[in-house]
Amino acid sequence: MLTGLELNVNKLVGGVPSELGMLSKLSFIAIDANELTGEIPPEICNLTSTRSLASFWSDCAGDHSTVQCSCCTMCCDGLGYCQRASSTHWFDDDELEEDNEVVYFDELGE
Repeated sequence: MLTGLELNVNKLVGGVPSELGMLSKLSFIAIDANELTGEIPPEICNLTSTRSLASFWSDCAGDHSTVQCSCCTMCCDGLGYCQRASSTHWFDDDELEEDNEVVYFDELGE
């Protein structure tokens, strides 16, 4: 059973496929630092409403945001800087915060 999908920094292009929403056991998706465009399909956002998807990272932040995401937990700018979707504080990839503002994939036990 697939519970995590880490596809960041893979030079992926185009839209995010709605079929990812069929992976109902996903708890983590990272698709940031690619060349993806468009809106995150509702099929994927529905995973957050069922609470199975706890962490979702995409390039939905910054002046040149290429992805529109209403359900992402972390929005990145494609340059290695990310922020919680509900925050204004930016973190770089190497920063570790004690208040758990940044969640790294290996901390999820995957």
